[in-house]
Amino acid sequence: GEKIQKTLSLVPSVKAPVHKGQVLGKLTLEQGGRVIAEIDIVAACDAERLSYGGILSRILRFGLMRG
Repeated sequence: GEKIQKTLSLVPSVKAPVHKGQVLGKLTLEQGGRVIAEIDIVAACDAERLSYGGILSRILRFGLMRG
């Protein structure tokens, strides 16, 4: 059969906090020019807004882990 085309469309801008189940985009599957499925991309868990200290902490942790 024909290949399935996958298109991922994300919300242009997401502001924290993000809540579990919040729609962040959509995955569209097409075959032969026909949409065969549309699947919402949703947040798996809540994500709070980071403070400057939280951002700095993550940057330092990431930098230390890389080497």
